[in-house]
Amino acid sequence: MPVNFNSATTVTKQYVPPPVKFVAQVEPVKEVTLHGSADFEFWQERLQSEQLQPVPKDGRAQVFVSATEAKFLGLTFRECIIGVHVTRVSDGVDIANSMFLLHAWNSLRAFAWIERNFFGTPYYPGQINVSPQSPASFQVSEQNSPSIDAAIGSSHHAPTSIDDEFWQGPIYLPRRKGGAQKLFIAKLAGKTEHFPFATREDKCTLTPTDSCPVIGELLASHFTPVAWHVRRAAAHAKSKTYRAADFFRN
Repeated sequence: MPVNFNSATTVTKQYVPPPVKFVAQVEPVKEVTLHGSADFEFWQERLQSEQLQPVPKDGRAQVFVSATEAKFLGLTFRECIIGVHVTRVSDGVDIANSMFLLHAWNSLRAFAWIERNFFGTPYYPGQINVSPQSPASFQVSEQNSPSIDAAIGSSHHAPTSIDDEFWQGPIYLPRRKGGAQKLFIAKLAGKTEHFPFATREDKCTLTPTDSCPVIGELLASHFTPVAWHVRRAAAHAKSKTYRAADFFRN
């Protein structure tokens, strides 16, 4: 799940995370991520019940949509996730470099079911296409009805920068019927190509659906694309799902 966090948050008490065992590791992963900004107040209110705060950048919340393709247990699958960069403050501990998973799709119905029922993640089946080759693009449809269509314009040339990136941190999950806050730990790494979003040439079409109200929330919060991050051969890993209170106990 590709995320690139560049913000800093004051740490009120040093936190040493417990050792993490990754239960799924995949590589190479094709990955195209569209980063954007949205109304801070909208996401601040939206995340209040989750006891999370959006991480501001230039006074705006940081939101992203990311699509990937990989192979696990010999099966090729594609995913698309929508997330927002967050921080959690509890018991004097401030954990930055985190993400809240708003909604996700998997191209394999069985994998989406496993994610929901064994990991507690908000995954649903969907038709997904993703291409990191220039010009990079991704699309998501549900029952052949387009939900997301994003693409870099054909006139884009070289990326503005190429960096070897590594990130590891908590990914929070939506609470289920007022239940406990849960999370898993993700590890993401790979050579990353950076492109600015060109408003006149690039495409980002969001179509709300009854099964994905999060797309409507992106539109309501004035989601504005900012930049593309493209990885042609990333490495991803994820842990089991933890109760947040247990994970941060120490």
